[in-house]
Amino acid sequence: MEWLSDFLLHRGNDLSTYFLPNAYFFKRTFLQYQIPLWNPLQLGGISYLADPQNYLFYPPNYLFLLFPIEPAFLALIFGHLLWGALGMRKLTHSWFSSIIFVFSPMMMSHLEAGHYTMLAAFSWLPWFLLAALRFVKKPTLKLCGLLAAVSWLLYINYINIAYYALLFLGSYTIFYFFTHRQNFPIQKNIIHNTLYIILFLILISPNLLAQLEFAPHSTRSLITFNDVAQPIWSFKLFFQNLFFPFFLNSDQLSTERVLYPGLIIFVLAIYGFKQKPHKFFAQWIIFSLLFTLGSRIPFFIFFYKFFPLMKFMRIPPRIWIISILFIALFAGKGLQKLSKKFSTGIIVLCLLDILLIDYKIFSRPIIKSDVPESFYQLLVEDNSFFRVYCTTGCFSLQRLGELNIPTIGGNNPIQNKN
Repeated sequence: MEWLSDFLLHRGNDLSTYFLPNAYFFKRTFLQYQIPLWNPLQLGGISYLADPQNYLFYPPNYLFLLFPIEPAFLALIFGHLLWGALGMRKLTHSWFSSIIFVFSPMMMSHLEAGHYTMLAAFSWLPWFLLAALRFVKKPTLKLCGLLAAVSWLLYINYINIAYYALLFLGSYTIFYFFTHRQNFPIQKNIIHNTLYIILFLILISPNLLAQLEFAPHSTRSLITFNDVAQPIWSFKLFFQNLFFPFFLNSDQLSTERVLYPGLIIFVLAIYGFKQKPHKFFAQWIIFSLLFTLGSRIPFFIFFYKFFPLMKFMRIPPRIWIISILFIALFAGKGLQKLSKKFSTGIIVLCLLDILLIDYKIFSRPIIKSDVPESFYQLLVEDNSFFRVYCTTGCFSLQRLGELNIPTIGGNNPIQNKN
C-alpha cells in the first residue's frame, strides 16, 4: 500500500499541493464539530464554500471522515475508475469500450497530474450520457430527476466538465428535434426540460450562489482570452498529440495536451461507425477537436464572447474527454464486427498502444520537497501565531496541511485578487 501511495499521491502534483491538504483541513474541521466554510491554511485564508472543488457536497468525500486520508484517497480514485468502467459497460454493452475509456491516455494523464475531482467527473460522464440520451428521446419525470442528479454530481466535482456535458445535451436535443420532428412532442419536452433545469439549479444553488458572490473578488474575473484558450498549440504539435505522441517529451506531452485515443483504437472506431445512430456523435467529435485548438480556430472567439460563463472556462481540450468516450464506443462496435479469430489480437494491440503512452505519462518527473522533517516539527512546536512562506515553494503543502500549519502560499484554482 505504501508504494501505491507514493506512486499516486506523492508526485508533487495537484493532489499533493491542493487536494490532500484540503482533505486534512476538511476532516480536521468536521472532527472539531464545525462546518468548513473558510480555509485559513492556504493563501492567507480563502473561501472554502466558494471553492468549486470543495469536498462538502459530494457524498463519497465523507470517506475522509471514516478512514485515514491516504487510504481513503486511494479507495476514491480506484472506486471512480471502476464506476466509470461500469458506466461505460452500461452505455456501450462492451467491456472493451469500458477498459479503453478508463485507461485512455487523457484519463491517465489527469490521474498522474492529481486532478481528483476531474477524474470523479470523468467517471460520471457515461452515466450522464446514458440518462441524457434516454431523456432526449423519451423524457419522463424519473429520467428528469435522474439527469438533474447526475448533472449536479458533474457540477460539484468539476464545473468545466459539467459545462461541456450540458453543451452536449443542448446541442443533441436540437439535433434530435430537427431529425425526429414527427415523433417529437414539443409541449412535453418543454415541460420536462424546464423541470430539469429547475431541479438542476436547485441542486447546485448552494455552490452556485457562493461562487457568484465570490467571482468578482476572484482572480477568475481577471482572466483574458489568452488565459482561457490554453494550451497554445502549433498545428504540428496538435497532430502529433492526436495521432503519434510516442516521441514527444514531457513538455510537449503535458497534461492538458494529451489527446491520443490510441491509433489502432481510432481505426477500429472508424470501422465501427454507423451512419444513422452515430451521426451526431461523429459531428461532436469533429466539433470538439476543432474546439480543442482554442485560439488557433477563428470560431473559438465566438464561444468566448457569446456563450454564458465561457470566459471562466479555461483549457478547451478538456471537452475532448466526451469524444474519447464516443471513440471508445465506436471502437467497441468495431470489435464486435470482427471475427473472433482476430478480435483477441486486436484487443492486445489496442491495450499495448494506450498503455505505452500511459507509461510515458507516469514517467514524468516527480517533484519532492527537500525541507527536512525536523523543520516541520519545529514549526509545530511553536505556539505563536504565524504563517509560513517560501519564495521558492520549498515547503510541502501536503505536509503543512497534515500538520495544520498555515501558509501565505498555496495552490488553489480560485484566489482572492487583492
